[in-house]
Amino acid sequence: MPSVMMAITEECGELAKEVRVKHMPDCYKKGDVDGILGEGCDIIISTIDLMLLEGYAESDIDKVINDKISKWKEKAGGNK
Repeated sequence: MPSVMMAITEECGELAKEVRVKHMPDCYKKGDVDGILGEGCDIIISTIDLMLLEGYAESDIDKVINDKISKWKEKAGGNK
């Protein structure tokens, strides 16, 4: 379990780097091939892996994700 948490933390750092590269023109770093989309997906995948290792069923994860997406869309006025 700790290794999955470390992977999630690492992916968050990689996403932060990609956002910085894209939105801060004076950033000295270069983006990777995955970019923001790829790093965001890596976070999602590693987080789902953590939930599966904790014993949650894929169907339960799917339901909660869909419920939360619906709530997010409501709050955003349907613009997301």
